[in-house]
Amino acid sequence: MVADNPNIEIPPLERTNFMFRIENGNKVKCIITGFKGIVTARVEYFNGCIQYNVQPGVDKDGTHSKGRYIDEAQLEIIKGGVSRKSRGIDGAGGPMHENTPSENYEG
Repeated sequence: MVADNPNIEIPPLERTNFMFRIENGNKVKCIITGFKGIVTARVEYFNGCIQYNVQPGVDKDGTHSKGRYIDEAQLEIIKGGVSRKSRGIDGAGGPMHENTPSENYEG
């Protein structure tokens, strides 16, 4: 039931014990656009949509390109990637203040 309107009910999501299919650090490719990069963030929306932030790295000129949030169904894992452990990262970092899911939606 929605608090503002008692006549509207939102059904519960079917997933319980949800796990992401793709891990942060995996290298992925969008099967629609060919966009490639490393997954740096994952998000599950209230409606069940799952997206991953894919960071492409720097271009030929050394310019850092913004990542894109892409729907899970459009991504395939490809060879490569990084892990926190292999990079010597053992603690949690803070959030990035730009490149939010709604700002960079693609899907």
